[in-house]
Amino acid sequence: MAADSSGCRLQKQKKDIMRRLTFVSTVTSASATSVELKLNNKEIDLKNRGDIWKGKAEIELDTSLDVLFGAQGFTGAAWSLEVCVDCPDEPKKILTKQDTIPPGKPSIFHKTVAIAADPCASKVTVETD
Repeated sequence: MAADSSGCRLQKQKKDIMRRLTFVSTVTSASATSVELKLNNKEIDLKNRGDIWKGKAEIELDTSLDVLFGAQGFTGAAWSLEVCVDCPDEPKKILTKQDTIPPGKPSIFHKTVAIAADPCASKVTVETD
């Protein structure tokens, strides 16, 4: 019985540190034909308007955010990705990445980003690669 109660405590502690944050994502590329973004394995619905794709989603996380991005299009086409936490005053950037699409295959980017206890605080580190 003691093992069950300690297991319950562990599950409760893990559940207590999980939180939901809203993330705003923007992809910019003049020549990408398709883009895909997943945050903590949740596919983000990116809406395209010209050279810009934007999406917003609430994600459950603990202390980190897993970012998986893919872009397809013309070889050498540049793209940029920006992921922000949607804060009351203004979105806070947590990740920026720029790259190009390689010949014959999609451009794929993966990174796990540490998320501060209060990501809307004035000083947030922006991860770049």
